[in-house]
Amino acid sequence: MLKKHAMRNRTSWRKVSAPADRFHLEKHATPWLMLAPALLGLSVFVLIPTLAIVGLSFTNWNLLTPHPHWTGLTNYRSVLTSVDFWNAMEHTALYAAAVAIVILPASFGLAWILNAPLRGRHVYRMIVFLPYVMPLAASGIVFSGLLAPSTGLINMLLGRMHIAGPNWLGSVHWALISVIAVTIWEYLGFYMLLFLSGLQQLNPALSEAAAIDGAGSWRQFWHIILPQLIPTIVFAGVMVVIQTFQAFDQIYVMTAGGPVTATTTLVYYIYEQGFQFFNVGQASTASVLFVLLIGAITVLQWRGMHRWGGDAS
Repeated sequence: MLKKHAMRNRTSWRKVSAPADRFHLEKHATPWLMLAPALLGLSVFVLIPTLAIVGLSFTNWNLLTPHPHWTGLTNYRSVLTSVDFWNAMEHTALYAAAVAIVILPASFGLAWILNAPLRGRHVYRMIVFLPYVMPLAASGIVFSGLLAPSTGLINMLLGRMHIAGPNWLGSVHWALISVIAVTIWEYLGFYMLLFLSGLQQLNPALSEAAAIDGAGSWRQFWHIILPQLIPTIVFAGVMVVIQTFQAFDQIYVMTAGGPVTATTTLVYYIYEQGFQFFNVGQASTASVLFVLLIGAITVLQWRGMHRWGGDAS
């Protein structure tokens, strides 16, 4: 009798626990099933190529031989002692620094002006942001025509003022400056919108309280507004470094890395090594060094944000 009762209880427990187990399994499996397409795409297009590049950086594969041969750290020694690599690094640093120095304060100033209650400010915001919508290759083609030495609109206007315009894209001294100017024109609207978003999220009560305490406009800006904008400023700094270090389209279209190597940046150097010289091993090595450099700069910038944010608070 006791055995039958125990068997009945066990059977009823299984009937109750089976739906509960199925519900528990479905509850935990559903999020993974929803993430599966994104994880699959991330693995196929990011993780696997990244691991392949790291592996190829230790080989001498040239796209023509069927199997890459292991060379150890030879590519790293070759790249780190290459004059062309360090020239590309120098051009990349100059390009990134020049764009950041101009675009961050200029976009912040525009955001400050267009955040004021101006008539038609939405139209002005759209006009400033419009160049960012244009593809980089398309804007590069347009400015290649505008900067042409004899038929370009800019030199024609300078000629009307009796000023001899230079060969903007064919001069070693002017080519990088021209690319920098086009990049600033292209990205200015994006950073204006970024700072505008930060300004619109400020707490006005803090400025009102400071004004009641007798703080002037400059003290309010320096001690109230700027500390609240530090996360936005650091994020903009990270973005401008990443975007300028990845610059390729406008350089490829406007100068193709020239004249000589005056506009050869790190990404263009990687392109040359991999797809013009078929030196996939050294191109992969430069790519690994590029990712490590970007990661180090980003970490330093975020640490600076936390330090300055803590001091401001």
